Amino acid sequence: MTMHARGWMAGILSAALLAGCGILPDRNPVTPEEITRPQFMGITAPALGEIEVPLEGSVTFAFNEKVDPSSAYGAITIAHDGQEAVGVFTDGGSAIVDSTVQDTIVSGTDTSFTYRYIWSYYLEFDPTQPYDPASVYEVLLTGGVKDIHGNSLSIDPNYADSSWFFTEGDYSQGGWYPVYILDKPANSLLMTSRFDSAEVADAGLDSPADIAVSPNGQYVVVTNKVSEGYLSIYDPTLASRVDVPLDAGPEEVELDDSYAYVINTSANTISLVDLASASEVDRYSFDDGFDPGHFALDAENDRVIISSSRNNAPGLVKILRRDGNALSEAASVDIAGQVEIGRAAAAVVFSGGEVFLQEDLSANITVLDPATGEVLDHFSAEITEIADGDTTVVGNRGKGMAVVGGTGYMLTLDGFLVEIDLTGRTATRYLELPARVWDVGAPPAGDILFAAIANESNYTVIDPGSLRILGTATTSSAGKALAVGRVK
Repeated sequence: MTMHARGWMAGILSAALLAGCGILPDRNPVTPEEITRPQFMGITAPALGEIEVPLEGSVTFAFNEKVDPSSAYGAITIAHDGQEAVGVFTDGGSAIVDSTVQDTIVSGTDTSFTYRYIWSYYLEFDPTQPYDPASVYEVLLTGGVKDIHGNSLSIDPNYADSSWFFTEGDYSQGGWYPVYILDKPANSLLMTSRFDSAEVADAGLDSPADIAVSPNGQYVVVTNKVSEGYLSIYDPTLASRVDVPLDAGPEEVELDDSYAYVINTSANTISLVDLASASEVDRYSFDDGFDPGHFALDAENDRVIISSSRNNAPGLVKILRRDGNALSEAASVDIAGQVEIGRAAAAVVFSGGEVFLQEDLSANITVLDPATGEVLDHFSAEITEIADGDTTVVGNRGKGMAVVGGTGYMLTLDGFLVEIDLTGRTATRYLELPARVWDVGAPPAGDILFAAIANESNYTVIDPGSLRILGTATTSSAGKALAVGRVK
């Protein structure tokens, strides 16, 4: 046997002896498994409730360690009205978000510090198809998101974190439409935009009662309800004002692009004002004892449909026609003979070729033919809910009504905004607000609502799609009426 062979055999014998003594391991060591669950640190963009989010804007999620983007599919949903947004999840990188002092080192007169840094690791959702405009998107994150080692956030099936945002739309693209607010106690007209604080544009009004904007956006008007009443006509910027003398107690006003129609409640008359010349061109008197209350304008057919203000004659309705610069009576009916009415109307609105009379302190709504005053329908916009044995009734104290984009909204004395399907003749949903809603307005597309709330020094912005409050803006006091501009 050669020396080389003898050395090889000796090595085998030595290894066998060592193994027998338990000195060598029975297998090679393995890499330790990382089993710590990742922690979700929040959605960093868009912020909770953020508005004007771009239609192709990213959604960014923060974690305390790197996560696997492929695990987000099915574990994170971004959806509007049940329809999920289409997009991809990608690694969004990392960044130091905070630091704390770990050690303090003193050397003579010098002091230095060492720091412990806190990192965020980001997961990003990028839509490959644009979001729907002016829409609330709900973001829901569940425990199925995993780190790069395969550890999930949670095995709890109920684990969830959520957020929401509101996308941009006509209301915001190219700037916001102006909002005009009447501060009745201060005899002032304010103007604002977005959620900026409202600024006083005119502090020289006299018992302002109502405000309206022409459909073309060229005129803003305010009625001044005094014995020698007048109509103030402004340009859209409120930089210029012209006053038109009217009859006693001008209150409610409606506009088309050329004329203002004003009910003078103290004098039982209605004024027709030419906006271009800023002059009253006709004044119609109700000489038969009719007391005009609220009214609606059928601008396409130059008709004015007026309800009675008297509770002892709640069914009386007058229909006037405009022919050039003159008003004349087209019909006079008492709808109390066709349907049961207990009180005078709190509001009269026109939509889809029909007139809707909302009975005061009631959920009852009567539908009329605007040409003849014939009753077409009568329904209740009341909503009754029963939960845990408790019954909640909403809408039975109606104090006003507005129409936005073909949808009706009843304003109640006890702070509810009730959505009404005018075609289906039924109340569909409601939103509870801090106090009575005095007035509601919307920009041309109707993609957001502005609401003036009683006893609140702000106005509220609402998404009509979800009936969610998007935010509030401060005013100098509780405005009682508002209107939204038609030009930016």
